[in-house]
Amino acid sequence: MSKMRIKEKCSAWLRLAKLQFQPIYFINYNIGAVAAYATYQIFFGLIGIFLLLEYTAPPLKFSYRGIGELVMSIMTGPYPILLGYIIQIGRWTDSLPWLLSIPVFLAALIAGAIGSIPDYRADMEVSRKRFAVLFGPRLTAIISLCLISFTAISGVLFWYFNILTGPGSIIIVVVIPYSLILSLAVIKMIKIDNYERTINRIFQLVIFYVLLFGLIPLLSLLWR
Repeated sequence: MSKMRIKEKCSAWLRLAKLQFQPIYFINYNIGAVAAYATYQIFFGLIGIFLLLEYTAPPLKFSYRGIGELVMSIMTGPYPILLGYIIQIGRWTDSLPWLLSIPVFLAALIAGAIGSIPDYRADMEVSRKRFAVLFGPRLTAIISLCLISFTAISGVLFWYFNILTGPGSIIIVVVIPYSLILSLAVIKMIKIDNYERTINRIFQLVIFYVLLFGLIPLLSLLWR
């Protein structure tokens, strides 16, 4: 085995080891957050703990079965928004938190897909079935392009259908030019067929894309 392969394999195992500590913080948060609330609120807290633990831990090991990105996108978008709404309002049936979580979920899924590209060789070494391992770097990038468009459209529809109201709601339209910039960067990566040298800048753009769909609705809700 080459030195590069050994380095990639060790790097993958270290990242997996680091993930094991993240559920600890999340568990402690849920203990404090839902301890004094009703059974269904505790139930939602336990769902989050279960999903985080099973991301890499047996028996389910989501990240090794091809659904790791979906699980983490749920934990990034719908779950924390819904849990926060439940803790503050006490209801989970309202449509607002579910709707607000859609673009965050899609943006987080883009981040998971793009983030899997530079690690696909190391993930193959440890049999971790992330998007880039399942579909290959090129198709993963194409899927990400489609998701970028869907995410931008969902965000603008919030403003169009008055899901976000008030003077701050118009800010959401900035996702259109930003999604275009992000899409052009991904297209360029596909054209030059180099998924390792250009991925860092694209991933930074994607992370800010995720933040936009969290910060803009928050500002809109506060400025009404």
